[in-house]
Amino acid sequence: MVAQTRLIFKDKLTTRGLTADQILKRLQRLYDQLDNHDQDDVDRPALSNTRTELIHKTILLHKDQGVRAYTACCLAELLRLYAPDAPYTQPELRDIFQFFVRQLKDGLKTSETAYHNQYFHLLESLATVKSAVLICDLPSGDEIMLEFFTTFFYIVRRGTTNKKMEAFMGDILIAVLDECQSVPQTVLDTILAQFMDKDARREQPAYRLAVHVCNNVADKLQRPVCQYFTDIIVDSAAHDTTTAAHDSDSDNDEDKFEQLQNAHELIKRLHQSCPAILHGVLPQLAEELRVDHVNIRQLATVALGEMYADKNGGELATKYPATWDVWISRKNDKVVAIRLKFVEALKPLLAGLPIKREALAEALEAKLWDPDERVRMAACKAFTQLDYESALHNVSEELLRAVASRFLDKKASVRSEALNGLGKLYNLAYPEIENNDVAAIKHFGWIPNSILEVVSQSPLVRDMVERVWATHILPLTSPHPGSKSGEIDEVQWTEKLLNVMKHLSDKSIEILVSLSGIKEARPGLCDKYLDACVRYNGGVIDDDEEQVTQTLNVYVQTLTSWIYANDHKASEDLHTFAKMNENRLYKLLKTCFNPQSDIKTLAKSSHEFLRRVDTSSSSNSPSLPTTLSTLLYHGSLHIINHSSIPTLLKKLQLPTGAQRRASTSPSNQLAATNSTLILKAMAKWAPGLVKAHFGELVKRVLALGEFVGGDGDTAGEKEEVVEVEVVLRLLGNFVRFEKGSADGGTGGGVTEKVDRRVVERMVGYALGRERRLAKFAARFLVLAEGEGCREAAGRVVKRIVERLKDAEDIELAAHVAALVQYARYAPGMFEEYSDVIMEYLVRRVINMPVIDGTVEGEDDNAEEWYEDSADVPPLLWAKISTLKVFRHRCLNAAVAYTQAAQKDNVQDRDKGKGKETGAADGGKERAEKIVGPVVKMMQMLIVNEGAMSPDSKEDPKARSRMRLQAAVTLLHLARMDVYLALVMENFGRLVLTIQDTCYGVRSTFLNKLIVLFMSRKLPPAFSVIFFLTVHDPEEDVKTSAEACVRSLLRKLSPAQRVEYFELMFVRLLHTLAHHPDFGTEHDDLLDLAKYLKFYLGLIATSENVSLLYNLTQKGKTVRDHASFTHSENFYILCELSQDLIKVHASVHSWSIQSYPGKVRMPADILRPLPNAEAANRILKTTFLPDETREWVANSYQHQRKERKATTAATATGGGGAASDKEGGSAVVSAGGKRKASKSRGSAAKRRKGKKDKWDSDENDDDEEEEEEDVDMDGQDEEEQAEGSDVEMESVDGKGKARARGKGRARVQPKAKAKATGAKPKAKSKSKREKEEEDREAREAKGLRTSARTRAKAQEGRKKPRRNESGDEADDDSDKMDTS
Repeated sequence: MVAQTRLIFKDKLTTRGLTADQILKRLQRLYDQLDNHDQDDVDRPALSNTRTELIHKTILLHKDQGVRAYTACCLAELLRLYAPDAPYTQPELRDIFQFFVRQLKDGLKTSETAYHNQYFHLLESLATVKSAVLICDLPSGDEIMLEFFTTFFYIVRRGTTNKKMEAFMGDILIAVLDECQSVPQTVLDTILAQFMDKDARREQPAYRLAVHVCNNVADKLQRPVCQYFTDIIVDSAAHDTTTAAHDSDSDNDEDKFEQLQNAHELIKRLHQSCPAILHGVLPQLAEELRVDHVNIRQLATVALGEMYADKNGGELATKYPATWDVWISRKNDKVVAIRLKFVEALKPLLAGLPIKREALAEALEAKLWDPDERVRMAACKAFTQLDYESALHNVSEELLRAVASRFLDKKASVRSEALNGLGKLYNLAYPEIENNDVAAIKHFGWIPNSILEVVSQSPLVRDMVERVWATHILPLTSPHPGSKSGEIDEVQWTEKLLNVMKHLSDKSIEILVSLSGIKEARPGLCDKYLDACVRYNGGVIDDDEEQVTQTLNVYVQTLTSWIYANDHKASEDLHTFAKMNENRLYKLLKTCFNPQSDIKTLAKSSHEFLRRVDTSSSSNSPSLPTTLSTLLYHGSLHIINHSSIPTLLKKLQLPTGAQRRASTSPSNQLAATNSTLILKAMAKWAPGLVKAHFGELVKRVLALGEFVGGDGDTAGEKEEVVEVEVVLRLLGNFVRFEKGSADGGTGGGVTEKVDRRVVERMVGYALGRERRLAKFAARFLVLAEGEGCREAAGRVVKRIVERLKDAEDIELAAHVAALVQYARYAPGMFEEYSDVIMEYLVRRVINMPVIDGTVEGEDDNAEEWYEDSADVPPLLWAKISTLKVFRHRCLNAAVAYTQAAQKDNVQDRDKGKGKETGAADGGKERAEKIVGPVVKMMQMLIVNEGAMSPDSKEDPKARSRMRLQAAVTLLHLARMDVYLALVMENFGRLVLTIQDTCYGVRSTFLNKLIVLFMSRKLPPAFSVIFFLTVHDPEEDVKTSAEACVRSLLRKLSPAQRVEYFELMFVRLLHTLAHHPDFGTEHDDLLDLAKYLKFYLGLIATSENVSLLYNLTQKGKTVRDHASFTHSENFYILCELSQDLIKVHASVHSWSIQSYPGKVRMPADILRPLPNAEAANRILKTTFLPDETREWVANSYQHQRKERKATTAATATGGGGAASDKEGGSAVVSAGGKRKASKSRGSAAKRRKGKKDKWDSDENDDDEEEEEEDVDMDGQDEEEQAEGSDVEMESVDGKGKARARGKGRARVQPKAKAKATGAKPKAKSKSKREKEEEDREAREAKGLRTSARTRAKAQEGRKKPRRNESGDEADDDSDKMDTS
């Protein structure tokens, strides 16, 4: 046993007369002795006197701080020495601990207190000895415990404690909580209050102390914490139930809800720092998710979402799977607000909760199709907040593609968020894509392509795509983080464009070119709006106020319709911008719209413009920045800019040696291909961009001589020829642009001084063997300013004429291509040798057949189209170019006549005469003399299927090209008033080109028609051609025609719509009445009804249905100009149209009123009836068969059901595509009919097709057509600018199956039966069955047969198709008739 030591302290502490210093010294000695004694060796009875004196009131309440401090320390030591027993009674212990609390609170206010060490010792003693647990046995222990907690939190909040003191305090509080039987509610409230502080964070000492305490006594706190939240939740739920049954005080409701909100906020904070104490609370949250009250479910959804997103979220989801399942099911909550909160909570979980990645992705993808647009928008917005790493590793490619499907959502807000989300992700991933990171390319490389594809599917997204492309895909910012705002590296910017194009499809590249704005004529619509704003002058107008205001309103209306999808807010913003009248903004915008602004200037001006607009938007409309940014991007060349030309040319340059071998890598070849595409697009649509680089291009012509000889020897590699061609195309088209600018009074002169060496090099190319080089070189020489070029052009045409008779086919093709440029741009030079040229071209070119290489007996398998323009024989190129020579010669004669007539009219008005005189008479005679043989030749080519004689054995592929070129030539001639009557004589044959057996002919002809008709250069009668595409087996033909019609309907004024489409209904009926497939049988009439239904679906509205019905009624008051048989056909179609119009009006709930106006029937195709008796007889006669009339009546109910189903699907489909199409494709009919092969060829062929987009002969025509000198209709430039946006894709590289000949269109009986689901019958067929089979065979063929096809079908009927047993015949007789 250890010997106990007695305390040697004998002094009294409570003796009267002692000063504070004396007491303090005695307490110091006492403290030293007590501190030196151990708990086991002290003589406790010897401490009795000292123990009593220390709790005397004079000591505990002494005014001296030092006395109180040492007294507290001594008492703490006594509690240590007596432990585990208490040396005092319960009342005395109460006073002691209250004394401790007061001393700690006062003594630890600052760290500079004189007795800070004594207070630290007191704190340390209470923590190590844990003597504070004695308060748990006191009657008033809860109060004292509360004082400890409040005091300690108060002390640490003051920031005067260190980490060690905080640890002591935490140990004291933990010990007290561990020892107590139950946690007092007041103490719990004090602890939880630390988490509700606005400044609650890990760095805050009180918060840190509370977290430390909770994590160490989690088991002790679980029950009281659970009870705490249960009381709040139950009370709120009970209150909500009472509120639902009875009216209650709104203030009380707000208080209860605020209390509930605070409770959920507290749960989230507790879970973030000490989740263990919430063991009993989490099931309560799961129950909240199931209650009926919306607010409670919403709070629980948000709370759990944030809890899963914090650092302890993974453990929470794993430990409580039932709660997770209930929470994830909130994605289908019936309340939109809860689904919205659920979706908002998913974003941080994608990156922070990998263990539930699949469930989260599934939920987010499901919400992309939510019925409510706000939920879909939130789901798309989640992706705008992702970083690159999270998107790459935690978001699947399938989920990103699901977001891309929202590009066509019916709500603009959803479309915008989806486009911005993926655009931002691509921008974040681009550095890795540029470095050829395989994962980044696979995950994000497809995004630009998907963004561009939606432009062709819906016009509503174009403005958003332009904005996303300019802000995320190809922003006008430098890739270097340290560069100044507005600075941009032209080379790297161009490299980024090429890198983006690597992952674009052919169609997307065409859309990108259209989106770039280079197709728009300059000055464009945006430029004219800006000029109108300047003239408007903020409303202060001196002259012509009404005219200026009206002009501004017209441009605002046009912009709103074409760019902003008729958004009234955009219209208001455009008017607001005009009223702002800020000259600096006008100047910046004009700089951005200037096509000659380089990319650095454009970036700097656009940044300043947008910054100023953002600043001014605070006092104007909040949507003003978005509206004006769209205007900026639409009117500026921010995608294809002339600053890229040097970099693009370098991509085409071929190095030598090892560098040349390295340049043949697929990546470099693709970059060169894309560079070629861009440069050709510039040359075709915006040759004015070359102006700043003209000198560089001229030098490049000289430099290229080492690869391609100046004498025209182009036997070098194909890539070298391509580079030469690109440079020559740029120069040739530029001089044409400069010539037009000079003629228009805007100047020119850049080409006046061309180096003599360049001229001679051009002469060599023009006389060379390479057709395309000769074409562009001749164009340059003919149009360039300067005597040297004109003299060289004269030498070239003279030498070409001399060489024609001895030229081989390849040379002949090049020479005739050059002559086209002379006939087009230099008619004077051409006419000097026209007799010799025309005689040779007619006798030795047009009449020379391109020999058919098809083996005899394989006619039915012969191809009808050259898949690659490189495969076209030189002789065929020469023949095609010859037709162009004829065309341009006729057009120039018409232009000369028109100009002379206008000049004579001016002179006649001055002299008071009223008819043409002078040069106009001779010009008209000359034009008619020139055009007569040409029109006859074109008609002969069309009738003879592309040959000059019906018995010609010419190659079917060559014949397709020739009849196509003949039809296109007639289209161009129809633009001229002087030739229109001549062309319209054979209008019926011309329009059937759109139903040619060859897909290449149909699609290219439609392209040409769209280019001319969109700019309204053709008469309205040609609009009927669009409606003849309804039976085309290739969907893109019908779709392009439909898109063109819809585009024109939006653009034309009401009066123009009547002229171009509504009155043309009669001409459509007349065309169908003369159609080779017209028949009076019921099945034939059903085919004809498709034409009429297609027309009504596009044109008929509630406003014009009365006019259309009136036209069909008027149709029975006239007769056909040709014969009575065709008149009957016409009457049948009029009656069929009346019934279809009635059905169409009934389906749409329209009323057909009597048309109040008067209409004139076209006099060129219809004649008045001879007398009233004939008119009455025709009106009383019913020509339409009863069976067909009954079919039309029955179709009413079917269409009503289809319309209701479509409406319901659109209303509940959760974001159907924003498209103008009606449900279902009209191209492929039921039962498997009209099936056509749509093979697109291999990937290599598709890529090559992309390379040839701007290279084909058909596309070259487009650029010539856009530059025609005479505009007979006087259309606006902004209308011409939109014409090319609805063109179809080029037919080159489409896959061989799309260009099959007539023979290939036949169908085997067994295959037909299999395709349609019909069983072959062994017994002989009835007449009706045979007619049905013939009709299905026609439809399976995939086109409406022409007269030439019908003739062959008659021969086919004579051959036996099957024997009685149903076995197939031995030879070709088993093929069904296709007439």
